[in-house]
Amino acid sequence: MQLHKRRFPVLAWMVALCLLFGLLGCADHTGIYDETADANSGVSREIPPVNQPSPVHAPTKSLPDDHRSKEKKPVNSEDNTYTFVWMSDTQLYSQAYPEIYLSMTQWIQENLSSYNLCYVFHTGDVINKRTRPEQWAHADAAMGILDGVIPYSIAAGNHDVGRKKTSYEYFLHSFGEERFAFNTNKVLFYRGGEARAEWLDVGTLQFLIIAMGWNPKPDETIAWINELLQENPNRIAILITHNYLQADGSLSANGSLLYHRIVLPHPNLRMVLCGHNHNAVQNTAEIDDNGDEVVDRRVYQLLADYQETENGGNGFMRLLTISEQTKELRVTTYSPYLDQYHCFDPQTDAFTLSIADWFPAAGS
Repeated sequence: MQLHKRRFPVLAWMVALCLLFGLLGCADHTGIYDETADANSGVSREIPPVNQPSPVHAPTKSLPDDHRSKEKKPVNSEDNTYTFVWMSDTQLYSQAYPEIYLSMTQWIQENLSSYNLCYVFHTGDVINKRTRPEQWAHADAAMGILDGVIPYSIAAGNHDVGRKKTSYEYFLHSFGEERFAFNTNKVLFYRGGEARAEWLDVGTLQFLIIAMGWNPKPDETIAWINELLQENPNRIAILITHNYLQADGSLSANGSLLYHRIVLPHPNLRMVLCGHNHNAVQNTAEIDDNGDEVVDRRVYQLLADYQETENGGNGFMRLLTISEQTKELRVTTYSPYLDQYHCFDPQTDAFTLSIADWFPAAGS
């Protein structure tokens, strides 16, 4: 009993000292929580600190050897093969991992010729907290690498403009109409950049790329987009927006609105790209445009958002490669930061879509 009594004060002091040091360590913790819970889970996630120097993060997960960059193949531009780059939900790079964001856009700049890169899509949530100037500065530095190098468009996400009390002030200051003065394509902006449309001619195809931001004035914005689609019926239209598909591949409420009011009425709209919900899924809509009970077109609706994986997404983005020779669109998923293919698995991250109906029928 005496031995027990002698040890107890020592043990108590040890516990007290551990608790004290633990509290001191917590005093320096500057992590914050995402003020906007995920729409599906309702769970707020801890976000890395914003006021600490951003370290160079080593990859925290190695993928199998068959995912490495040895899979990369230069694009042959002689057979009209060209590639669109698609990134989304870069908010955690802008907040805590700016070196990952830079690795993505630097790769694009360095591989313009070898991959015959023609355009960059960004489907929103460029930053995580719109009132933090350093996050906009990180995004500006990364996207600035592309200015005057390759055309790109961004559809604002909820983190860029606010989920409920929407304001485009910060987004338009960084990525509004004035930024894109370098662009040589025809571009029209709605309300300074809440929505925008770009005319892109590449290979033998003519595209109309429409970006629609988060929670705009829906009736007016949709009317503006519909008018453009009606005036350009021979261009392949691609709609990029932030919130369209749920994580399970079904249409979100906003997606259903856009599907019925924009996608269905226009036979030239062939693809929708989105982010927001954390997954990578596809949903192909088969549409009978003339009511004869025969499918007239397929609209490929794709979601890709990697932010819930390591380091806010580890720099994964999608490459959409069109071969006019085979009339196919090949989707691959690649991280310049890791120099690796496949974020989830090969079946999810790499597939091929037929786009034969994007081309005029012979003799037409």
